[in-house]
Amino acid sequence: KLGCRLSSLSDVCGNCYRDGRTECLPADIPMPDFSKIDRELAKLDEQEEALEARQEADEKLLDEVQERLRVSRSKGRRLRKQRKLLKRREVEIFEEGRVEAEELAKLEVLEQFNQELSS
Repeated sequence: KLGCRLSSLSDVCGNCYRDGRTECLPADIPMPDFSKIDRELAKLDEQEEALEARQEADEKLLDEVQERLRVSRSKGRRLRKQRKLLKRREVEIFEEGRVEAEELAKLEVLEQFNQELSS
């Protein structure tokens, strides 16, 4: 016959149940030792706090990177706009120069014609 081993989870222990007893009368009920569970829970709490801190740091870093990306994209748009304006100005200057060159060529022809007439 085995001794009674009542737990806090049941009214009758397995030994008493097998022996057909309806009531357990243990001589000494040891209190369960929750210290290991408490240590594991504390360890999990620390790990969760560390994880949350890393997540917050990562979110802050992500916000900073997104802001730098926004600034960079804005600068890229400004540079493309400046390039477009400079290209347009280049075409305008080229056209003005071409027109001036044509007018200058006409003036040279007229001047040469005038010199021929005066000689």
